Amino acid sequence: MIVTFCWDDGAVEDVKLMELHKEYSLPGIFFVPTSNCEGRDTLSPNTIEKSASNLISFGGHTEHHVYLTKIPISNVRQEIVSNKDYLEDILGKSIPHFCLPGGKYNSDILDIVNEEFQTVRTADTMCFSSKKNLIKPTFHMYMRGKLSLIYNGMRNNSVDEMMMMLRNYRMNYWDIINMLLDHESTNNEAGIVIWGHSWEIEQYGLWNEVERVFKHIANDYYNDCVTYDSFCKSVNY
Repeated sequence: MIVTFCWDDGAVEDVKLMELHKEYSLPGIFFVPTSNCEGRDTLSPNTIEKSASNLISFGGHTEHHVYLTKIPISNVRQEIVSNKDYLEDILGKSIPHFCLPGGKYNSDILDIVNEEFQTVRTADTMCFSSKKNLIKPTFHMYMRGKLSLIYNGMRNNSVDEMMMMLRNYRMNYWDIINMLLDHESTNNEAGIVIWGHSWEIEQYGLWNEVERVFKHIANDYYNDCVTYDSFCKSVNY
């Protein structure tokens, strides 16, 4: 298996996640909007520029953090290109990766995003094998309901993993994640995308649980944790 970390929304609490990535020497990508229409502060250009490293990279997430399905299709390109230009001006290099706010999209939106970016990621759980046209995540660093995980397992054709969940239904959410990581460790075809929002982790006091996942991967699967760029290349982008 290969594992990669993604973080969405560019909230100021991302700095705490960056410190975890540095502490455990695990790479991660941060998808950052230029601003956030929901009122949350976003990372400053100075923080973005100083944080970029071999461990910390950045991806596009729209200009205003709007669900692209909620705006006229004629405005979609401006939303994504303005943010792309913003990040490229800060970092002085191309930004090839994009994450859809809220995971919301349709075929017309995907066509536009694919013209501007090399890769597109949505929001999901229980997907253990991303496809070329869309990166779909595996584990959300937030206590999703177990019925939601089972449903998503069925929808993403993760039957074996869904059955493991059913057999261990009384486990807590974080133990289920570590159990499924262990289960996939011998699967050469597995692609694990771990994602979340730092503001959500802060709001619900989940830092200890998230760090447990970091420790588990650093201790047991350090060599399986790759940059997002490497992950995307592995699924034939």
